[in-house]
Amino acid sequence: DIQHLLGANTLVYLNIDVAVSGMSHITVVSSPLLFEIIYNVTQQVDCPGDCKGSVYDQWKSFYPSSTRPRINNLGSGTDYVAFIQRLGVTSMDFTYAGESSYPVYHSVHDNFYWASTFGDPNFTHHKAMGEMWSRIGIEIATTPILPYNPTDYTQRLREMYDDLKEMYEDSLKQHGISLDFLNDALGEFSKAAIDFSSTLKKYIDTDNENIIRILNNKLMNIERAFIIPEGLPGRPYYKHVIFAPSSVNMYASASFPGVVDAIFNASTPQEWNEVHRQLDIVAVHVRYATQIMNQPSVEWIK
Repeated sequence: DIQHLLGANTLVYLNIDVAVSGMSHITVVSSPLLFEIIYNVTQQVDCPGDCKGSVYDQWKSFYPSSTRPRINNLGSGTDYVAFIQRLGVTSMDFTYAGESSYPVYHSVHDNFYWASTFGDPNFTHHKAMGEMWSRIGIEIATTPILPYNPTDYTQRLREMYDDLKEMYEDSLKQHGISLDFLNDALGEFSKAAIDFSSTLKKYIDTDNENIIRILNNKLMNIERAFIIPEGLPGRPYYKHVIFAPSSVNMYASASFPGVVDAIFNASTPQEWNEVHRQLDIVAVHVRYATQIMNQPSVEWIK
């Protein structure tokens, strides 16, 4: 079964659906584990066209009040979905976009003439996309310990939790539902991510193949810990409890999708019990990822 083969061995899925839809700046959706390598690589590639500096510099200019440009959560409508949603394979997708929409998308006008005349006349942005994709792939393939950063997952999870709390805490309290269990799980995940990151730095130059394999297995399985085998309620194909397509917009991403969908549909006591259950499911899977990072491993290797 190809699904089991891919699930056991795939390190990452690097997707480019639309390489260039405009020439303003790149837009990125990704698992938080890849944030650091994406930021690093975009600083290494020259900004295409007439702009100066790096791709990162151009990208950052669209987020002047942030310390780093925004990487959005994974949604749907493209080829990485099966990898992240069915298998828990760390994934990303990026494109060079314009300041307006992509008017020829999925039309007969989306062709070489449009690309060479309007979209990217000198194909410099396509070249930059190819260079970024190649650099990310080469670094992941040739770095003994996968260049993933679990602390970036902590920050994104905390951001998502804060949004959930701000939007729904009052309604949850009215029905006797607390966010404390999820909050505690996120705190444990944060501590484990910091400790695990310290371990990764400690062994960054090791040539011990057993240590390398153990650490890489942990890094691969952080994402896989968020997969629920039976899938989200009413959507068995989507199995990631942290990110999934919105149930009302298949291209957009929803945070804690099982929880948000349950709240949206809740009106009876039984339906509010389902909200409580979905919150518990997220917290349990966060704890699965925490256990993976905390599990004793390299300490036993001489």
